[in-house]
Amino acid sequence: MNNQNHFDSEEFREALQQYEKARRMGQEIYLDSDVLTSIADYYDRNNRTDEAIETIDYAIRLFPDSVLPLAFRARMALMLEDSIDGAKHFLSLITDKDSLEYCYTSAEVKIAEGNQEAANRYLKSHMNNVEDDELDSYCMEVAILFADYEAFELAKEWIDRCEDTEDPDYWETMGRIEMGLGHLEESEQIFTDLIDKDPFSSNNWNHLAATQLLRNKLTESISSSEYSIAINPNDPEAVLNKGNALFALGNHEEALKYFRRFTTLSPNEANGEMLEGVVLADMQKYDESLAHLYKAALLCHGNNQFRLQVYLQIAAVLSKQDRLDEALSYIDRCGEMKQSDPLELALTRGHLYLEHKEIDKATKIFHDTLAESKNDPEIYLKIGVSFLDNGFPDSAYGILNHIAKVLVEPQVPVYPYLAVCCKNLGYQREYEEAVKKAIHYTPLDAKIVLGPYFPEEMEPEDYYKYLINHKNNT
Repeated sequence: MNNQNHFDSEEFREALQQYEKARRMGQEIYLDSDVLTSIADYYDRNNRTDEAIETIDYAIRLFPDSVLPLAFRARMALMLEDSIDGAKHFLSLITDKDSLEYCYTSAEVKIAEGNQEAANRYLKSHMNNVEDDELDSYCMEVAILFADYEAFELAKEWIDRCEDTEDPDYWETMGRIEMGLGHLEESEQIFTDLIDKDPFSSNNWNHLAATQLLRNKLTESISSSEYSIAINPNDPEAVLNKGNALFALGNHEEALKYFRRFTTLSPNEANGEMLEGVVLADMQKYDESLAHLYKAALLCHGNNQFRLQVYLQIAAVLSKQDRLDEALSYIDRCGEMKQSDPLELALTRGHLYLEHKEIDKATKIFHDTLAESKNDPEIYLKIGVSFLDNGFPDSAYGILNHIAKVLVEPQVPVYPYLAVCCKNLGYQREYEEAVKKAIHYTPLDAKIVLGPYFPEEMEPEDYYKYLINHKNNT
């Protein structure tokens, strides 16, 4: 609703100071409804949730018919209180049903209910009520809305309707959409260009760091996060990005420091507690890990999509503690959520059995899952990787070798994992051939899976040449 430039304006800072002085003295202050909404937005963005709610409720008391505070409060009900009913209540108080804010927020409620297509139809129908000179702005707001909810294909449809590519939000949103669609090179280039124009935008540094993280350019991602932290040391997103990159590099102690710092900055975010739990599990500190994961589950509130991830992590840690029955009970809990994927849960259940050497149970689950998926190559791959991860490289080799022979142009990253199998089994010639095909078909996955076997800064396209030239050392 309001960008950082607005918060940095002298007018806003003066209004904020007046408002906070009045609050400290226990006095009421009369400010315009838009200004009070901006102050609430400022508090919200700085993780001062209680103050944000108090401020917007105060704005509604002063201006009960004003659209902006009611729409903002409806969004807070969605995002902070996980209450669709609460959001609908505040929307019902808006009398101007033709206002754009009412339109955007009504669509957001539909998206939160899982009705993205209904929201899209509603927003398209409202286009007829938008003045020509406001149409670009409308399409941009809708694109941002869908991008915020990770509906990137719909977001792309809306941003492609925009004619004004000079809009400050246009390229940032396009970069986010390209990232969400998996077009990582394009996304990285967009944010690099934006930073060239404005090197002091922490948002753009954060987006660049996230894109580089997805491309497994970990040192570059850390560098981008450090630029953002230099601009704003208390930027939670920058701190989180750096922690994720450090974790991906295997620097657990440093990653843990940054995840703890993120948790301090965003104490109501389940993400920080979960990531602390994940790192501690990798460090084999299972009791500490579970303490953070259980806390993360409590912080999920109504966000079952994230709760699903937390429960899966809890199951994994319980399994490591030889508490298989408890681990499986968490998989059962996941199955009760409509957000869960039955095939993925079946694979996870099979993986847990395999981890405990209950091979017959695991094999039956994997067989049934393959049949249910109609022999989906991705399911085959995940089963092969499960055998590999659990110390059965010969079984994994058989599965992955079968996929490699069936797929003519593999889009699933079979060859990186097949290469690991061949290396473990001592099949040198096949190992070399698998590495060659891995860097040809799926270079990003090759870097992630095979990176530990090659010099850290080496790009995947050089793996095969290096392998051939250093046979005696691999």
